Amino acid sequence: MLQHQSNILTYPSKRNSGGYSYDQTESNSTYPPCRYILNQFKGSLAKSARELLEQFNEFDNEAVRTDVYPGLKQEQNDGVNKILKMKRAILCDEVGNGKTLQALTVANELGGNILYITKKTLITQVEEEIRKWYPNIVIHTNLQSSSPGIYVTNYEQLSLMDRKELKRRRKLLIIDEAHSVKNRTAKRSKMVALVAHNSEYLILLTGTPIEKLPNDMWHLMHLLDKDIWSSYWRWANYFTDYDVLPSGVRVNIKPKNVNVFHSILTSYYIRRESNRPTPNYIDVPVKLYKSQRDLYDLINKEAYIPPYDLTIQNEISRQVYLRQLAIESSWLTGDTNESAKLNKCDELIQKHLNENIVIFCSFNRPLEILHNSITHLYRTGDVIDFNTKPILLMTYQSGGTGLNLQDAHIAILLDLPQSSIIFQQAIGRLNRIGQQITPTFYIIRADNTIDKRVNKLMENKLEVFKDLVRESK
Repeated sequence: MLQHQSNILTYPSKRNSGGYSYDQTESNSTYPPCRYILNQFKGSLAKSARELLEQFNEFDNEAVRTDVYPGLKQEQNDGVNKILKMKRAILCDEVGNGKTLQALTVANELGGNILYITKKTLITQVEEEIRKWYPNIVIHTNLQSSSPGIYVTNYEQLSLMDRKELKRRRKLLIIDEAHSVKNRTAKRSKMVALVAHNSEYLILLTGTPIEKLPNDMWHLMHLLDKDIWSSYWRWANYFTDYDVLPSGVRVNIKPKNVNVFHSILTSYYIRRESNRPTPNYIDVPVKLYKSQRDLYDLINKEAYIPPYDLTIQNEISRQVYLRQLAIESSWLTGDTNESAKLNKCDELIQKHLNENIVIFCSFNRPLEILHNSITHLYRTGDVIDFNTKPILLMTYQSGGTGLNLQDAHIAILLDLPQSSIIFQQAIGRLNRIGQQITPTFYIIRADNTIDKRVNKLMENKLEVFKDLVRESK
């Protein structure tokens, strides 16, 4: 078994970490003894962390299995063998690199009682993947079934399950879209932890584990090993710089001790560099029409809030309104023709009439306007068949995860989401294994609006992500 070890956060602590409290006085026999080393280096956390990593975190590649699995690409084959060695790991391949297939291959190899947790909207898709690749795996319809097979459920259903059943010993737990449980205080995260800590094998599937700071990784590490990664606050204090406001509130600023962070992750996660070409990103600036500009400037200056929203006069609401106005203003004026972005979107559609197009937006109303004004459009939720309807309308929330849109080569983004995780997930719907043509993403940006700030924020988050989540060949 792969040996995980680090002095960070491991010596005895009585602190309750994010709702979990564990007795740290008993050592897990599956890990090398480290009490002697801990006693020597308590006064120098960084030094001891590095020395322990050098001694215990060397990944023994020679011991990794080299079995060949039919239908898998070389990097997927390697991923399956590494997971079988590691037993508990984060499969962090880039979005669209076949993480689900690798996890199902592990499930097929192990057999036994398997639980697969995913988003509600993806259950049917996961079951179809099982039937396609491994029809011999029995798909259970009852969680209580004790016979070998796999039960696919969603995060919301966990809260309705009996705690005793959640804590039942399982051979394998697969957690899809694992970044959904990075919040250690959320109810769903605590329910998932009950299952994870009682499973022999654990696979966390996420191509986007970090939004902006190493803190995002703590709960995933805690799921993998609750004994070593028991304290959130020690992890946060070691890997994050803070600024203290006059009110005494601490604000996260930037990562620190990044090299140690990378060293720790090498023993827990698998992320391979994609050999696909980088997508074409085209910035499309537009100028707001006068009526849009006047209304935008009014809200920007006076923090104007519509009468029906008087209860939420705050900065967050103002920013949401500004983002909406940068796309279109009919929700205030009733005029659906006054939108520089939607008109530019129409021009791009006409330019690519013979190609399959996906249109993403953070808000529903702009998509409704497009649906009413342009023929041959999908509504969100329709069966995807680009042969009959070449244009697909999607909000980031409804269509940004799980779907395979490799038949589309053009995407039009009416705005950017504020979450880099949502953005990368959306990009991965098109830029994935099976895509025959390098996709093009048009990002429509309104000049002199909040778009500039959101776009810059996205660039910064993506740079931090690349720095923290490094890839290997």
